[in-house]
Order: sequence, then C-alpha cells, then structure tokens
Amino acid sequence: MFFCIAGICLSFSGSCKQREDERKIITYNVWYGYQDREHPRLPCYHSGQKRKDGIYQWLQDQNPHIVVFQELMDYSSEKLQKESAIWGHNYAVTLKDEGMAIGISSKFPIEVREVLTEGMHHGLICCNTGGIDVIATHLWPRFDEGILDEVSIVKERVIASMNNGNPVIVLGDFNAFSPEDDPYIDSVTMELYTNTWQWMLEDGRPSYRVIQVLLDIGLKDVCAGFPKNNEARKQRYDFIFASPDLAETCTDALHIRDKEFLKLSDHFPVVAQFELLQYDHFINQ
Repeated sequence: MFFCIAGICLSFSGSCKQREDERKIITYNVWYGYQDREHPRLPCYHSGQKRKDGIYQWLQDQNPHIVVFQELMDYSSEKLQKESAIWGHNYAVTLKDEGMAIGISSKFPIEVREVLTEGMHHGLICCNTGGIDVIATHLWPRFDEGILDEVSIVKERVIASMNNGNPVIVLGDFNAFSPEDDPYIDSVTMELYTNTWQWMLEDGRPSYRVIQVLLDIGLKDVCAGFPKNNEARKQRYDFIFASPDLAETCTDALHIRDKEFLKLSDHFPVVAQFELLQYDHFINQ
C-alpha cells in the first residue's frame, strides 16, 4: 500500500478491514511533540504542524487498535483523546499534562492500573485495554545505573501481569540495543554509538544488559520473528515485546525504515498485529 502524506510517499502493508479478535498495535516516538524545530542530522520538517498532520494521516490509514506515543509535549489526556478521534480512537491517557510524556490511545476503554513518574526520567503507564495488559515506557537515554534501575521497574510490572495470567505487551523507546540484534549491528551503528551517543561499550560491543533483562523474564521481541526486519536490526531501540503466549498470536510485525519517515520524527514507528484466537474471553472488551 502506498499513499502520500504531506507531500511524501510512505508505505506499510496492512488492511483497514479488521476482525474482532485482531489487535493492531503501534509505538511511535514523535520527537518533541510536534514542536517547530530543526534536527541537527535529519531532514525533519521544521513545521511541527506539518509533522503532526503527516503522522496523524498515517495513523488514520493504519487503523490501529492501540497507539503508544513517546515525547508528547504538554498533552493532557483530554487533548490526546480529542486528537485521537482522527484515527478512530475514543479513549486516551497521558503520563502527565505538562512536559514530555508518554501517551496511549485506544479503540477500547482504558483501565489505568498505574501512572509512574517517580524514580524514572520519563516514566511508565500500566493499563489494560482491548483485553491486553499494556506497559508503555520511555527509558533514560543513557547507559548507566539509571537505565538499569528503570528497566528493573518495568520488569516488576511485567512479572506481576504475567503472574496474573494476563497477555502482556511492553513497548516504547528503550534507548538500548538488543543482544538478539548483535549479528546485524555494523560499523556505521558502532560509530554512532561511540562517537555521537558516547554510550559505553562492553567487550567492544554495545551493552545489551537493558534488553536482556526483559528477554530473561520471557518477553518476546515480535519484530525479531520476521526476516523483513533484519535491515532495521542494525540500529533500533524502539520495541514491541509480548508475553510468550501472546507472541505466538503475532501475525505480522514491522519496524518501519522508510527514510521518508525521517521527515516526521527522528524515530521510526513499530507496528505489530495479533490474532487473539486463544483469548476468546478478551474479545469485545
């Protein structure tokens, strides 16, 4: 499927027709909440409104069930709820009303379990929507004890949900690389890692300890299961993880790498689709 957004052509394979047991989920870091600003390395539109229009038109075409945002700026839950009607969502919640925040919109009612900002640079939202426990986060953008403390907080929430027998999605901007991506990480990424980001190496490679924490408790990186994402695995830090049973229902996942998306944000969106065939009691929630 090809379509034009704000004068650029973007693509993602998908259908607007959905069954009741489907869940299409997107995570997207929208870079400083659509502010008017220049990026030091990327061709983002200087107009924040133009970027917002492009992202919202793309979301409308994608027809997702759940969207998780990072880097919304000064967004109340009411503001996000009003705007998310553009892509067919009537429910929304944000981490906080002022400053940079995580936001969630959904076609389904959102049962908020926890909104946490203490002890984290950005924070996390734990909720249930569409029959899935969603843990949305944006981790500290440096490799040090701070990010390790934050991923431990995420780990505690994941274990609690899985112990309750609930299907769990953990997603967002993790500011860390995965050990499962090590075979794909090349010299270009290593140069960015060491020279631009100035993050710490371990044994000559990026530290993978943050993502390893999540893999060790059984979460599955859904994009890793589809070879079409191998190019993206050279350099990605936005993820959608699923609990093991839920991961088995993932029918498609894509870490978009179309360079035209760099006019909209300095991050690429990640999309995953699930068919909750064995979760009949969650359907229509």
